[in-house]
Amino acid sequence: MGENSSTVVLGSATLRLSGRLIARGEVRSYLSSQYLWAANHFSGLTLQIEEAQSVIPRFDVEHRAYSIGAVQSAVAFLEAAINELFLDAVDGHASYTSALEEKHVKALAGAWNDNTDRKSILKKYNLACRLSEVPPFDLGEDPAKSVGLLIHLRNALVHYKPGKSSSKPIAELTASLKEKFSENTLMYYPKDAPTEKAGKPLNKFFPDRCLGAGCTNWAVDSSHQFATEFFDRIGVTPNFMRVDFQIPERGR
Repeated sequence: MGENSSTVVLGSATLRLSGRLIARGEVRSYLSSQYLWAANHFSGLTLQIEEAQSVIPRFDVEHRAYSIGAVQSAVAFLEAAINELFLDAVDGHASYTSALEEKHVKALAGAWNDNTDRKSILKKYNLACRLSEVPPFDLGEDPAKSVGLLIHLRNALVHYKPGKSSSKPIAELTASLKEKFSENTLMYYPKDAPTEKAGKPLNKFFPDRCLGAGCTNWAVDSSHQFATEFFDRIGVTPNFMRVDFQIPERGR
């Protein structure tokens, strides 16, 4: 038996993971906290690249990889967290459910089936709210509205179709996302550049100007805020809250 701990500081966020290593027995794995750590880690690396002194505008494949990783991990965190709640109820595992009334645990367990598993992420959260007898989220208001946009962005990346940036769904997504965060600074000419392009963007918003530190910070913050509010509503302290994940005010 031994103690293992890790502390990571990137950008303005700190995540401490600590735990006791036990030589025997099976430990239930909760990937939600690890996805959240990954999202924050990738977001910090994205910001580091943008803040480094270098030639702009330019495409940076490492920066793109971190940006995509942050967005996808943020959404994976949300789905893992709600699935962990339902499956703890199904399996009679008390980590998430010990604070719930027995009738609510039974309701969560009884509601889990293939159809529930295939529901959208936000529908799973609102189902869990109703089963726990707390108000569901208004999908047209934050924090759920931002999470809906985040999921839409993740889907646009996973099912990416080149040359469709002017299509109606992408145009609508672009209009909504532009209000949420600052754009990728690598995709802009310097304001003092000796050219008529000074201060102008190199490419279209999606995906090039969208995927940057502003976007990844928003993705981490939106997913974390939504999940935190959900678990506060039902009175549960999930795994990701127990690993001391902290998101102070960010510069973007």
